[in-house]
Parts: sequence; structure tokens; C-alpha cells
Amino acid sequence: MAIQGNVRDLDIPLLLSTATFRRGVIEVECPPLGTVMIYFQHGKIITVARNGEFLNNLLEVLDTILSVIKCRNGTFMMESLDDTDVNVPETVSIDANQLLLWISSLIDEINNRSLTISDDTPLKLVPGKAKDVKDDLIAAFLLLTMEYLVKGTTLRELRKSLPIRDDTLEYFISRLMKSGIIAVSEEKSHPSEEGRPAERKGITPLKVFLSTDDPRIRDMVIEVLTDMGYAPEVIDEGLPVPDADLYVGDLNGKGFLWAGSLFGPFASRTVLIGSEDLKPARFVYLRKPIDPEKLREAIRRVIGQNM
Repeated sequence: MAIQGNVRDLDIPLLLSTATFRRGVIEVECPPLGTVMIYFQHGKIITVARNGEFLNNLLEVLDTILSVIKCRNGTFMMESLDDTDVNVPETVSIDANQLLLWISSLIDEINNRSLTISDDTPLKLVPGKAKDVKDDLIAAFLLLTMEYLVKGTTLRELRKSLPIRDDTLEYFISRLMKSGIIAVSEEKSHPSEEGRPAERKGITPLKVFLSTDDPRIRDMVIEVLTDMGYAPEVIDEGLPVPDADLYVGDLNGKGFLWAGSLFGPFASRTVLIGSEDLKPARFVYLRKPIDPEKLREAIRRVIGQNM
């Protein structure tokens, strides 16, 4: 059994509460979100996927469903998975009613947020305050932002780097500033993507995880990075190392889910290269054949967000 229609008529709380089947999926096509898949089972949300990427951060899951609720242009389909052999990875396990209460509360709080800092105000984490966090949503937000806040960042850089809505980001920054977990830093902020690394003094070391069997792509990546003022340290064996500054993957026909599952939490630092059309999620995608200028621009965008 399947229910389908326009997202203007989509009522996720009603659909979940009135579903007569034990296992099911709601698929939403909504620009600019792309495709969102919400799998549920026995009253729990067990998986949320956005453009093929499985989400496992609580806040990212809530924010994606909030975006679906607010979407007014697109289509949806709800389908029973009872008596099927569809095997869905259980990346989260959240009571549907609890999740919807969280979203309702989050919408109210976002609407009453107050953030008066400029986009270029330097922000930094206060570790002593952060270690005492017990709120699940605050903890989820810190997981998404920790690598940026520890070294110092700005609201502008976070907007470009994080896979959540601007109003959600502003609400949590406001809340964490009020609680003292985030402080305005006196240090200079890191260069934004507008500044070219080659314009910095000296040569900047850069750790690159490079996955490709094509020597031309390997050589081009190294040449472009060197020309941009970096001294690339290339790692190309094993799984992606968590402390790499840049990930470059040549899909070699392995497909979107390969990219999403392999690079996962590092997607916002990733340049993917392939021969098929992909919908960019949090990575930058280049279709073959590529040229040095396209690669330079893609790397500049990724490094500008994360260095």
C-alpha cells in the first residue's frame, strides 16, 4: 500500500500516527533538499537519509525533518515495507512521538532566538563549559561543530560548512553563547574561502587522503595544491584518516552510496570526481573530464570552509 501526493498536503505527525503498517518509508522530493527518506518501524524512526547519505547525528536528523515539514514545493510517497525483504540500516532509534515533540519545541525556540553578532565575529569553544553538557540536542550540535569551534571559527564559516539550516545554527550559537560554552574570541579568525592559500606567507602543509587509480588525477591534485601554495602530504592507503585536511575521491563507477558511506562525517571536506551525475550533499562534485581550474575552484571551496 502506498500513499502519495504533494508536500503541501504532507503531515508527517499524522502519517506516522495513522500508519497501519509496522514498517514503512516516507520518501520526499523537495528542492533544494533533494531526496529525503524517512524509515520507521514499530513507532520509531530508524533511518533518515538525505540524497543517499545516512544521517546519524540527532540534530541533523531533526533539522532535516524540520526542513521537510517546512517544504512547500515537491512530492512525497509513503509506502509499507511489511512483508518485504528490504533491509534498512538502523542508524538511529528515536521514538517518533518524542522526535516530533523535539521538532515542535525546536521550531518555537528558533522563532524566539536572538543573535546579535555579525557573521565575521570570531567564535571559540570554552572546553571547561562544554564537558558538562547533558542536553542531547546541545551535545549533537557540538559533535557537528567541534572541529571548527576548537580551532576558532565564525558564523559565516559555519553557515558554509554545516549541513543544517541557518536559523537552526543561529539558535544554537545564541544558546551556547548565553550559557558560556561559546565565547567571542580575541584571536583573528581563520581565512575564509575568499582568501587564496597562496596569498598566505610561506607554504602551508596539507594532509590529503587521495583515493584514485588514475595517475592523471593524482598528479593533477598534487600540482594544483602545490600551485595554490600548499605542501601536500598524500595518504592513499586504507580508510580515510580522521585528521586529513582534504579528501579527494575518484568514484570509478562505485556510485553515490560508496562516497557517502566511505567519507561520511568528512563529506564537507571532500571533492568527489566521477563519470555520472550526482546530487552534491555536503561534498563538492566534479564530473569527468576535469581540468585544473575546475579542480582548483573545488579545492578552494572545500579548504576555505575547513582551514
